[in-house]
Amino acid sequence: MNLLKLFIFFFIFSNSFSQNFDIEKISVSYTNSARIGHKSKIYIALANNSLHSNKTVTVYINIDDENKDSFEISKDIFNKIIKEVLKIKPKDVIFDDTNLFTMDAATTTLSFGDFIREVSYSVYGLSKADEKTSRKKMLKIVQQILEIGNINIPEIN
Repeated sequence: MNLLKLFIFFFIFSNSFSQNFDIEKISVSYTNSARIGHKSKIYIALANNSLHSNKTVTVYINIDDENKDSFEISKDIFNKIIKEVLKIKPKDVIFDDTNLFTMDAATTTLSFGDFIREVSYSVYGLSKADEKTSRKKMLKIVQQILEIGNINIPEIN
């Protein structure tokens, strides 16, 4: 009986602990293989490095595996994006048949978490047309992050 109680306590404690973690970073990865043998990759990460500053968040931009830029934004902007990210439900980004016939579309991945654990949502063919689909929350967040990085992807923003 005590073993059963211990197991239940451990299960509840570990389950609740694993669900609660601070989001320390948010990233967007965009990959489009427009031509055979050539990929266009854009990666933008917003990382909260509390050892550096409690008021700012560092933005890193990497294009085609080359570091392009890094700069700081206010933590308030980062926190607003976190609130929006937490509103996304996995069912909102599940593939549906709206992009079934899209040829050569890009893959957009939104990842967030701390520096140990991460949640990722990956969408094939994310575009402005998704403003009217269940993927509109993810589209809005990706657009905000691209705007912060001053990156223009015609299909998305």
